[in-house]
Amino acid sequence: MRFFIAFLALFTPVFAQAETGWKFASGEEAVFLHYGDGLGFFCTPGMGTVGIYAEVPQAAATETLSFTAAGQRFSYPSVSVQTGLQIRVAADDPLFSAMAMGGVMQVEAGGAGVDVPLNGADVAGLQRACAPPP
Repeated sequence: MRFFIAFLALFTPVFAQAETGWKFASGEEAVFLHYGDGLGFFCTPGMGTVGIYAEVPQAAATETLSFTAAGQRFSYPSVSVQTGLQIRVAADDPLFSAMAMGGVMQVEAGGAGVDVPLNGADVAGLQRACAPPP
């Protein structure tokens, strides 16, 4: 049942997720930016990489996870972890610049997709916290 609910949370129209919103948390050991329970960005502060997790039950062992933001499409090979897909990108990956422009981001995997509003997403805070020291 939990898997079905998580699947609906990520792959339903954006109006059904309007109450979810973005949450940002930063600590000494971990940084998180997540949208509901189905999409999350995380890192160890200062390591220079960001993990991205998308809840996609029954995903193939390897699946492409794609994002479209600010008119740009970004696709990454992912690995299956528990009930979703995970990728790792550099903290300065162009995806984050596109996300910072606001609007709506489309997240796609396994032939399904969802629009996620970017208003309220502290992308700059995530990048600052995850970037390696100068």
